Amino acid sequence: MVIGFRRRFLFIHVPKCAGESIAAILRHEANGGVRLDRKHATWSDAKAMLGEDLASLTTLAAVRNPFDQVVSFYEHLRKPLVMDAAAIERQFPGSGGRITPVWASELAIGLDFPAWVRRVYASEEPKANRMIFADLGRWIAGPDGRIAVQRVLRFERLADDWADTARALGLQGDLPHENASMRDRGPYAYRVRYDAATRAIVERHFAATLAAFSYAF
Repeated sequence: MVIGFRRRFLFIHVPKCAGESIAAILRHEANGGVRLDRKHATWSDAKAMLGEDLASLTTLAAVRNPFDQVVSFYEHLRKPLVMDAAAIERQFPGSGGRITPVWASELAIGLDFPAWVRRVYASEEPKANRMIFADLGRWIAGPDGRIAVQRVLRFERLADDWADTARALGLQGDLPHENASMRDRGPYAYRVRYDAATRAIVERHFAATLAAFSYAF
């Protein structure tokens, strides 16, 4: 999470939804944001930490079509195939040159996309940090299951949504492109990666997000 005491904002960093770029500009000295607790903490974590003070902040987060997010996760976790440990450490200081969760990265390196999806999103194997692969709504919803974040930026129209948010909060600067996936992208490029079985897995796993934001394959 990134909190801005001067501009009165709190950013919930949903994984693989342009969070690195948003966090980078929020932490710029012009905007005054600072890291608060874990990088990938949830709205509920923020509520537990800040209590009633959370109501005085504008909460924001970004979401992404889950079908695209899952492919992005897979490609991100395969970075050790094309980056050495030193390069990974430079990009992710403190990582020890490994992509986390390590178990998911090792699976992505060793499995094709359909097999990886089955192991990560359709398996109940006890693995560390499975929350990072949770339905997007779990990051930004309150205890009643409703979206609690006030400003939701969509990855698919991020430049426009960021511009609106920046005007509303008095933020400065354009979004950088941090931690970009190393793959060719078009608006529907992810579709070629799926077969019927993996599409069904993602539809079940992300049912709440697909319904809440009218995303579809």
